[in-house]
Amino acid sequence: MVGMPERKDEEYFKECFSKWLRTKCQNVTPVWERVPEDRQPPDYRLQLGDRKYAVKVTRIAKTSEITAQCSFNDIRTEIEDEARRTGVLKGFYILSFYPPVATSATLRKAIREKALHYISAHRGDEAANLQVIVPDDRDRIQRRVAIQKLGTGKDALICQPGAVCRIVDEVDTEIAPLVQAAVARKQRRFDEVGELSPRILLLGHDYPVPNLAVYEKCLSQLQAGGLLRDFAAVFLAITDAHGEMLYEAAGCFPSRRQQ
Repeated sequence: MVGMPERKDEEYFKECFSKWLRTKCQNVTPVWERVPEDRQPPDYRLQLGDRKYAVKVTRIAKTSEITAQCSFNDIRTEIEDEARRTGVLKGFYILSFYPPVATSATLRKAIREKALHYISAHRGDEAANLQVIVPDDRDRIQRRVAIQKLGTGKDALICQPGAVCRIVDEVDTEIAPLVQAAVARKQRRFDEVGELSPRILLLGHDYPVPNLAVYEKCLSQLQAGGLLRDFAAVFLAITDAHGEMLYEAAGCFPSRRQQ
């Protein structure tokens, strides 16, 4: 039988979760089974050792389109190469631009110097807050360049084509209701089919600037309100190599390594 095609975003988020499971759980290999669309939810059955889970994937995506038309991958490459050469690139960083910024020699130098200073300053940290490194309030258009360390485990600096820097408060305001709606919607769908396996919600972050504190606060509020009682876990996939467990019920993963 020909396998069912998987959407790229689901595969991306699934791989992130698989890497987390292989790191955090002992002597188990995640085995995924795609559920036919006419029998969903869940999207997947996940076998982990002798336990099977029902996994629903949902994308937390921006609701307003703010797109930068210019790629700054060449600047990113310069910064990453220099950080590697000097030995300060320790962890995973994202460089964001909003909106298209004229790459004058002066601005390019400022971005490079401030980004390298941030990378060096946070090389020993697990993660760090987003920092706007080039604001220009004199312009009619608010030009912003920002950098953030997301975690360890992979030494890299990324800037996807068309990456943008959203004002952090705006992103925070958008994310919370999207997460709340996703949790309620997926729980209702699970209930409709009478799903009995432990339920896992796999959130895929699709914002240029992730803010873990917003997700953690939102999940804490949902948990306090009893809205997560039917979920075994909620996992946030940020990239294919980096993710965070936002909520985990007691005993959800028996093979979990002791911290």
